[in-house]
Amino acid sequence: MPPAAHTRREETNGCISRFDARDPCVDRYRNEYLPRVRPFLQKYGAELLVAGSDAQPAEGEPPNSTVVIRFADTEAAWGFLNDPDYQPVKEIRLSTTTRGQMVVAAESAPAG
Repeated sequence: MPPAAHTRREETNGCISRFDARDPCVDRYRNEYLPRVRPFLQKYGAELLVAGSDAQPAEGEPPNSTVVIRFADTEAAWGFLNDPDYQPVKEIRLSTTTRGQMVVAAESAPAG
């Protein structure tokens, strides 16, 4: 019998941000939000997998920025997003970008 194409891997949970940084606010996002978010990512054991603003469209209209962050579990991802001390920092992101974030729990991942 061939191996299953996918296996359950709870350790691959993440937070994905797909957003458009508003043109007049890009500097504020980079200079105020990014330095202030790093301690919260460390606090929740997050691993930055991808962060970029020069994606090439494969299908549809992609946002101008995408960030993929790995957390040990969804509780850590939600803890990060809902941390009371993070809320003022989060407001910077919300005021300088459009679109949003999603927390993804791994149901299956390629076997390997």
